[in-house]
Amino acid sequence: MEASSGAMTPEDLLEEARQQAGLEDFGDPSFREGLGLLVYSYEREARLSALGRGAVRGRLVQFLVNRLKLHDWISRHPEILEGAVERPIFILGLPRTGTTLLHDLLALDPLSRAPLHWEAEEPCPPPQLFHSATDPRIQTAHAKLQALDAMAPEMKKIHPVAAGAPTECMTLLNHEFKSLEFECQAWVPSYGAWFTHCDKASAYRLHRKLLQLLQWRSPTETWVLKAPTHLFGLDALLAEYPDAQIVFTHRDPLKVVASQASLIAVASRLLSDEVDPQRIASWWSEKTATGVEKATAVRDARRPEAFFDLQYHELIRDPVAAVRRAYAHFGREVTRAHERRMRAWLRDNPQDKHGRHRYSLAEFGLDAERENRRFAAYRERFGIPAESGAGGR
Repeated sequence: MEASSGAMTPEDLLEEARQQAGLEDFGDPSFREGLGLLVYSYEREARLSALGRGAVRGRLVQFLVNRLKLHDWISRHPEILEGAVERPIFILGLPRTGTTLLHDLLALDPLSRAPLHWEAEEPCPPPQLFHSATDPRIQTAHAKLQALDAMAPEMKKIHPVAAGAPTECMTLLNHEFKSLEFECQAWVPSYGAWFTHCDKASAYRLHRKLLQLLQWRSPTETWVLKAPTHLFGLDALLAEYPDAQIVFTHRDPLKVVASQASLIAVASRLLSDEVDPQRIASWWSEKTATGVEKATAVRDARRPEAFFDLQYHELIRDPVAAVRRAYAHFGREVTRAHERRMRAWLRDNPQDKHGRHRYSLAEFGLDAERENRRFAAYRERFGIPAESGAGGR
């Protein structure tokens, strides 16, 4: 990551992307509002280090370059947008509720596919079925992840990422600059307040286009997708994917807020030398409560039958049985090949493979009684049991 000096402006970033890509068409200008607010927050609020500033600038430009290339591919191959995305499975829930574990297991279904880290980071040219394993972008993504591991080795304990592993939809939604990921990596409260309530329809339209691009030369029967950010855009998600099948994961919110605060504090230190863990925890406690309230209201009003509720303790106790129950709810079948893959993956990836993630409410200045009051309605609605002890995925 290369450090950069001088204030960022949206126009500078747009021009840099044009120069890199040699293209002009960014598509729908709807992305500009989010980009503008994000740049404002980075400049005025995030207190980026020199290294962080270079990293942020490079990442924003990459998303803009990807937009340019996406629309160039579509203009030359309009048949990309004819590809169907049918009955996609979405996993959503509060952060740190086992969504990554479940996503990894569902993505092992031979009939399914999840977006992979490397292809979400750089989706153009669209991956090819018989050459995807040797695509040079895999090594590029791997090298970047190794650099991050060197700077923040504790991240692997909290949220391990691999270049060829399934990734969250946040990376896809980043291209519209309407994504929870930016708040997970830096203190950007102005952008975050806007994101909570902004219209996310354009983000899910772009989300579909990216899936259509990725499947054009590497088709799949079913997409398996996940991200906590969907809590804040569930209305737009259901409008764009009316046949979506949604697994809603649940966990003791006292564990959720402490684990999430720990993750974000570690991630934020990669971009800033001035990180306030207690401020982060307070912000994210309120944020996650708002997210689950918004999602529950949309769920009740729109398509309650499209949801399957899964408790974290059930997933951890018997992951394969949990997948079977979810599949049965949606009229799907866990094949013998899928089960064998899941059991092999679970054997090779025990929960604390990279070390135990330890955290507590107290270290982030969170009061258990206050947090219980904040999440009381959510806990009662979904019958979520309290957890004891420290740590967990």
